[in-house]
Amino acid sequence: MATGIVHKSVVGHGQKGLASEWNDNHEINDDYDCEKNQALNFVLENRDTYPAGPVVGQMIFRTDFPNGFLWNGTSWRSLTPAQLVVVANDGTGDFLTIQEGIDSIGHDGG
Repeated sequence: MATGIVHKSVVGHGQKGLASEWNDNHEINDDYDCEKNQALNFVLENRDTYPAGPVVGQMIFRTDFPNGFLWNGTSWRSLTPAQLVVVANDGTGDFLTIQEGIDSIGHDGG
């Protein structure tokens, strides 16, 4: 069996096939080295569940969240970092006090 990117419909060596046939049914069944070139118009797998038996580096797009996720070998990690923005005002207009409170929070988040 051939490895790399193969066309599943054309089985004989030298067999031509129609151009429309060559635009579908391709399979990558081994590692593919892009030789430092970029993949253009690449789309992550769209699904609404996590796949069973993921491999390290596998990426999916969860359509029910919607968000991309990466399997790190232990858990699925969001590709979009969580963001929390808190705006506070004690009513005095003294934003220096608020900034002092923010500055007192340690680098580990508190």
